[in-house]
Formats: sequence, structure tokens, C-alpha cells
Amino acid sequence: MNKKILLFLVCVFLVTIIVSGAETEIPVVIKTKTDLMATTLTEEQIEQIEKLSVVEKIEFVPLFSASLQDSSVQINASSSWNLQQNAVNLTGTGETICVIDTGVDFTHLDLRTKNLTCVIDCYNKACVENCSVLDDNNHGTHAAGIAAASSGINGAAKGANLIGLKVLDAGGNSHPTTGSIDIMNAIQWCVTNRETYNISVVSMSLGTSALFGTACDSSFSSTITPAINNATLFNISVIVASGNSGPGIPRNTTAISAPACIANSTAVSAVDKDDSISSYGHYNSLTDFFAPGTNINSTLAGGGYVISSGTSMSAPHVSAAFALIRQFYRLQTDLIYKPSQIETTLKNNGKNITVPDGYNITRINIYGAIISLDSLKPNVSLTSPQNNQVSPIKNRTFECNATDLQLKNTTLFLWNSTSSIINQTSSTFSQASNTLNYNITNISEGTYHWNCLNYDQNENSAFASSNFTFTVGGILSTLSSPSDNSFTNNNDTNFTCESNSESTYSLINNNFYLWNSSSLIYNETKNISGLSNITAFNFTLPAETNYLWNCFASNNNSNSSFASSNYSLTYDTTMPNITLISPTDSYSATGTQTITFQYNLTDNLNITQCNLILNSVNVAANDSLITNTTNNILYSVSEGAYSWQINCTDKANNIGNSSSRTLTINSPSTSSSSSSGGGSSSSGRVTTTQILTPSDEELASGWTKELKKSDKVKIKIFDSEFEQHILTINEITKDSVMITIQSNSITFKLGIGQSIKLNLTSANFYDLYIKLDSIADNKAKLTVQTILEEIPKVQKESLENKTINSNETAPQQQAEEEQDVPTSNTKSSVIILVSIILILLIILGTYLKSRKQMKREIIREVREDLRKRGK
Repeated sequence: MNKKILLFLVCVFLVTIIVSGAETEIPVVIKTKTDLMATTLTEEQIEQIEKLSVVEKIEFVPLFSASLQDSSVQINASSSWNLQQNAVNLTGTGETICVIDTGVDFTHLDLRTKNLTCVIDCYNKACVENCSVLDDNNHGTHAAGIAAASSGINGAAKGANLIGLKVLDAGGNSHPTTGSIDIMNAIQWCVTNRETYNISVVSMSLGTSALFGTACDSSFSSTITPAINNATLFNISVIVASGNSGPGIPRNTTAISAPACIANSTAVSAVDKDDSISSYGHYNSLTDFFAPGTNINSTLAGGGYVISSGTSMSAPHVSAAFALIRQFYRLQTDLIYKPSQIETTLKNNGKNITVPDGYNITRINIYGAIISLDSLKPNVSLTSPQNNQVSPIKNRTFECNATDLQLKNTTLFLWNSTSSIINQTSSTFSQASNTLNYNITNISEGTYHWNCLNYDQNENSAFASSNFTFTVGGILSTLSSPSDNSFTNNNDTNFTCESNSESTYSLINNNFYLWNSSSLIYNETKNISGLSNITAFNFTLPAETNYLWNCFASNNNSNSSFASSNYSLTYDTTMPNITLISPTDSYSATGTQTITFQYNLTDNLNITQCNLILNSVNVAANDSLITNTTNNILYSVSEGAYSWQINCTDKANNIGNSSSRTLTINSPSTSSSSSSGGGSSSSGRVTTTQILTPSDEELASGWTKELKKSDKVKIKIFDSEFEQHILTINEITKDSVMITIQSNSITFKLGIGQSIKLNLTSANFYDLYIKLDSIADNKAKLTVQTILEEIPKVQKESLENKTINSNETAPQQQAEEEQDVPTSNTKSSVIILVSIILILLIILGTYLKSRKQMKREIIREVREDLRKRGK
């Protein structure tokens, strides 16, 4: 074995010497007048190609790398979610953020409904939608969650949509040759599809290790720079992390990474939770914003959450801010707010951060920025006292309502008939709507005007469209009893009215009026006196129907008034009609049963309550019934013999009684023998089949439920079509259960403690786990969980590997022999290794020759193209 190892090391040494002798090649992008080409060239080849006039530029390709919920509160994002414009909360709804990174795991529960497409794969290829690509690093998933997650945690723009674009590999790095072009293609994909998906923001938490102190547009003029310029031209904001310190790269306060250094990008550095500048984030005069970047909790690829730090975490906060402000401006004006305008608004309303180097950089404040754009005046309405009201009451309650993006204060103004202010009362608050209630007592008789003035947080102000007027004086009539919308089964009814007159004039009479559905059927007048009077009228209602009534009072100053509105009274003596459905008469069962008592009910009025009567005792009620339909009362009945009926009461207090039925609940048998069948049922057995729909969250964490025969469970499994499957309990025995899964028709049997994993939507992954925990009282306790578990691949061993050579030396003995004597097997191994070395040398030589020939072909083609253009 030592000789084999020695030969292998010699082989590696020879290959290393040959490779080290090859010329160093540099990844570049060649820009001609018509095309871009990514390749690797030696310095000599670069010098030759640069001399050709058809070549506009050769760009060196740097390596781009990933830049590594209380933060939503820190930037005032959560305060903005309750703000509304046109009855829509400001959460980013209707806006879409492109996350250009390592991809995004959209199977995460907090991101599942966010994606408008599968991941767009742009890594070393033209961008293509690929539903098999998620996130093999987690960086992109974490950034996406910060921007727009919703559920377990909330991103800063929790209502926004997402599109994930992959330009970085599993190690978080760009392709060594095509990295710049990949990023350019990803940005351009978002621009091309902006209208289809309403894309408004591009978020990039990536950058180069090389840093730039000034705008770096010219360094990427063939690739990323024109892509960013094109995006902002179409009103798509491009937000980029400024870069972090790392091994061999100290934190820099005069230079930042690319592409954050491109002029039309928005560069973002990091602050800690206390708004102190982070110890790792680069920043300089090109930096536009600070945002939280330290210890940010966000979504983890594969499920759950993880805490990370870096300007990569800061950039998606700002991306969310741009989406929220754009949403608000669109809802308020039906116009698009440009990226430069959004940036200016955020800068003017951000928190000033003290930067030792003197740069003017603010930490974003989303709420303040949105409020600053509010240009609409509050909407104000007056409620009480009503306009032109005349009443002798001197104590008044004033009520006005106001709505706005965010109100600041309300002031009540009360003027007398000469327009002098006799009361001015203010109330301060901060909310989107407010109702002011204010009492003023001992108002003198006379005529008054009133209104409410409201200010919002951006100092927009408004009164109601016109003042309301009221008069203290005249006469007031009030209806006392029966109350409005009353019901009665007694036709002998007393009606009571109250009258009040202003202080200098006495009451003289009160008139009672009663109408049926078509006309006035009764009128009575009584003489009264004084400034206040309660008057009673008696009338026998002639028929079951609905009636309206009112009182009209007068004083000796010719003032008179009805009550503000008619009152309604319904006379009804018809009892509810109840027909029992199940269980049938003489129904019997064994063991305590939860029984569904079903009955039909009809009545000419709404029912207030129905009661289940067992052996003359009211044991259960249902007060949420619908007439003329089948109704249910569920009740657990223990062992014994019972008579039962249903009693129902309507709004007029008429009580209807059903007929009586009997039922018997027998004691369970104590015999040790049992039937192998599923038991039997009588014609009176009550069916209580359930159709259950556990939530996605319950299924993901494991949902446990006791199920009966024929019960069904609806299960949604996250696949390309969110397919729904139905689990049905077919049969339950004392120690097993038979289950069917549809839409894929699968039937299987589980014993107690047994479980099964199913692959319903994929040939490669198990997606459903089912376990039978226990069986009791003819109920199977099942645990159902959605999973994503790779199905192990079965490796088939060849027959050759299974054959034992009868001449083969025992392994231990053979090893000992090899140390002393070179056997024929050892000689064969030497020959094989020498052959491998020769083949490797031939392949390597051929490869190097073909690479040089390819470079020559590039030069030849460029020259040939130049020659043709010269003609």
C-alpha cells in the first residue's frame, strides 16, 4: 500500500508542476459595439484585444459576495401598518420587491404566499424561471424575510410581494467569469417584467471586496451601471448594501463596495439597535441611508428563523421603506413617486445620525416620511345636536367625527346668534379616526351655531362643510313605552309619552297617533298643563300585525312637536311550530353518547331561543336559530331512560312545544368477547360526520385529532399547485384503522403506534406523515403532519461485488503479504497508475492547447469583424 500512496503523490506533484506553468488567466467582459462576451484572458491577450477598434471596453470581473423584529419598530415601519389610504392599510400591498441574491426559499411559512413566480435563476445563464431552485445558502431567504415576511414574523413591508432572483452560488459568491453579466441580467429581468408583476424595488445585499471612494459607474459601464440606470429610468428603485468588514478587510469610512458605489443606486450601511453606527459596515459620502443591521431575526431557509448581522440586513429594510412610500403615494394621488423623490422624502424625514466623518446620513423613519406626504385635509362630519333642532333642553352633548391618515387634534366651536364664541374646547390624540363627545350645560335659550375644527399630523386642517344650527326653546316630545321595535302577545296596551316646553310657555295638549301598515287607525287627544308632563294612552290592538305610533305635543306659544321618529310595535299570538326529526322515537344506544337532536321550526317571527327538555328538565339551549329550516342542539346523554322534546320561544314570548319522544342509553357490555365487525347501527342512530380543515401552520407543526368513522380531513400540501387532498376514516377496529387518501387514491391500514410517510406530490420527497396514536370509544386518535423529507435512494450492488473468489486470500493475510512481496496485483496497480498519469498529462496538454487556440480564434474573429466593417 505504501508504494501505491507514493505513486499517487508523484502523480499529483507532476500535475501541479504542469498547471503552475500555465499562464495566469483573468476573468473579463469584452464589450463590442454589438455584444457582450464573458471569458478569461491572459494579460498578453488582453493587450492585443484592447488594440482593436471594434472593442469598446474590456471590464475586469470582480467577485461579488453576499454581505454578511424589533427592527421594524426601530424604523417606524410597524407604526405605518395601521395607517390607511382609501381604506387600504400601508403594508406594501400591491408593490413587488425583486431580491437579487442566493435565491429565496418560498416554502417557508412566512414567505409561502409572497412569491409571484418561482425563483428566477440567473447564475451563469440567461435568466429563467426554475421551480426546482430555492435557496442553497439562506442569505437570500433572510433578506427576503426582512423585507416582506408575514405570519410568524413580519417584514418591514409585510404586505408586499417578492420575486427571488439567484445570482450567487451556495457559497454566497457570484460566478467568477459571468458575475457582472448575471447581475445585469437579473436587474434587466425585473425591468422587463415590471408591469406584469408591478415591480417597484430591486434589493441587492451583495458587493465586491474591492472598495470605491467615488462613484464607480465607469468600472461597470458595460454591465451593471446601464442596468441600474435603466431601472431607475422606469421608476424602479435599486437598493444596495454598502459592504462589511471581514478577514483582511477593515471597516472603511471613506469607501464602499460595488455596486453600491454606482450613482443611481441607493447605498445603505448599518446601525445597531440603539442607532449607533455599526462596527462593521462601510460608509462614505456616497452612502444614502443607515438602517438596522445588527442581530436581525428573519426567515431561515428550510423553516424557522435565524439572527444575522451585516449591511445585507440593512438594505432590505430600506427596500421595504421605498415600497411603503410608493404604495402610499400611489393610493393618495394615483401617480408613481420616482426613486429620487422617495429617496429625498426619506432623507428629509429620517433620524439624523452623528457621523464622525461629517457625512450627512440619516436612519430611515418610514412613518415620518409617509406623514410628510399627506396632502389631504381631514374629513369632518357633525352628528349631534342635529341641524335646525328645536328643544327646550339646556344641557347638550356635542358629537362630531373626523377621519384622516393620522389626526392630531379636534376643537369644538360654539357660537351664539351674534357669532360670538361662547365655548371653545380642544382634544389632542394621534389616530386615524376620532369621535369627539363634549357636554355643555345650562345653555341659555336662543339660537346657536356649532362646528368642529380638525388638524392632522402634517398640519392639514378642516371644519365640517357647514355649521349646524340649534335652538334652545320651543317644545320637546319623547316616546317612553313600549320601547321601539317591541313585540307583544297582549293586545291590551298602554302607550306613554313625555312632553317638555320652554320655561315661559305652558303645555296645553298631547295627541296620540297609531298606524297599521296602510293607514291611521286611531287618534286620541288629552289636555295637559305645566312645563313637563307624562301622558298615558290605552288601546286594544285589533289584529296580529306591525304598528307604528307617535305623540304630538303643543304649548300656548303655538310651538308643537312630534317625537323625533315613530316607534314600532308588533302584536303576535302565533306559537312556533316544531317538528322533531332525530333521533327517532325509542332510539337506543350503548354508553354515554353526544347526540345531535334535530328539528324543523317555523314561525311568523324570529325565534329568540329553543330548549332541549329531558325528563321535564331544561338541559340545553340554542339561541342562534334560523326559522323555516333544520336546527340542531348537541347534548351528551349518560346512561338511562329519557323522554325528550323541544320548546321554542319567539320574540313576542309565544312558546311552542313539540311532541315527546323516548330514548334509552344502555350500559356498556362487560363481556370479554367482542365482534370482529364494526358494530351495528339502528335506524335512529345519529350521524355526526365531521369535515375538518386544519390550518397550514397546524399541519406543519403536527395536528392531532380524535376522528370517527367517515370523518374527513382536508389537507393542503405546498407544491406547484397547492394541491388539496382528502383523508377519510374508512373503518375503525379495536386495534387498527383503515384510511383512504384522495386525490391520489391510496388506502392503507395502520395499527396502534404505527405510522406512514407518503409522497403525494413528488417522486423525490415525502410530504405527508400520519401516525395512529390510540383508539378509544370508536375514535382513532391520529397525528397528521406535512413534511418535506428526501426519499432515500436505494443503491443496488452488482453481482460482481457480491461474488466471493475462492482463491482470494483472507484480507488480513493479503495485507501482510503486500508489505513484503510485490504480488501480481501490486504490479497491475502500478501499471494502472502509470497509465492514469499518462492520460492526465495528455488531457491537460490538449486542454491548454485548446484554450490557446480558442483565444486565437477570438482575436481572429474580432479582427475579421473589423475587416468586414472597414469594407
